[in-house]
Amino acid sequence: MSTRQAVEAAKAVLALCSANDPWFPKPSQATVMAWAEHIDRTNYTKEELLDGVRAFYAQGGECRPVAGDIINAARTIRSDRFMRQPIEAIEAHNDRMDARLAGRIEEVADGHSVDKALTAYRRREPNPIAVPCHYCQATPGRRCTSGGLVMRGYHPARIDSATARNTLPPGTHKSPSESLSDRRNRP
Repeated sequence: MSTRQAVEAAKAVLALCSANDPWFPKPSQATVMAWAEHIDRTNYTKEELLDGVRAFYAQGGECRPVAGDIINAARTIRSDRFMRQPIEAIEAHNDRMDARLAGRIEEVADGHSVDKALTAYRRREPNPIAVPCHYCQATPGRRCTSGGLVMRGYHPARIDSATARNTLPPGTHKSPSESLSDRRNRP
């Protein structure tokens, strides 16, 4: 059973789809409940989902959207807003998540008698947005671009630079042109 907030969000999303597309079918109660079920599995607000509808139709909306299309558009918008924050805010968020995950891992380890040494949590990869991209010339805090469009991911050279920055001892500087694969192939 979907929550009341999910049902209200589904009704608002479907109404906005109908307002944008005159051929969008009038949603039945079953359609509303199906969309609400999908929405209930996410943590997006009604406003974020409505922004997703607007983004979907602003990009052309070449087909009738399904719940996943709107949720993906909302995810893209939230991700874009998050990545446009100052780098300090992003790193603070990541630090909070690390602390939260470390606490949960310890709770699970205590409950299952798992050796604490096996549960040490560390963020696996450095944040590529913290270093400049030598491929597209994006500065720290800015997303990579390709063909004039903002990318969802990062160029491999930027990921290599971020990884190298995190793996070198403090005070050691690495040439940006030396990639991770170059370091692996050293004797």
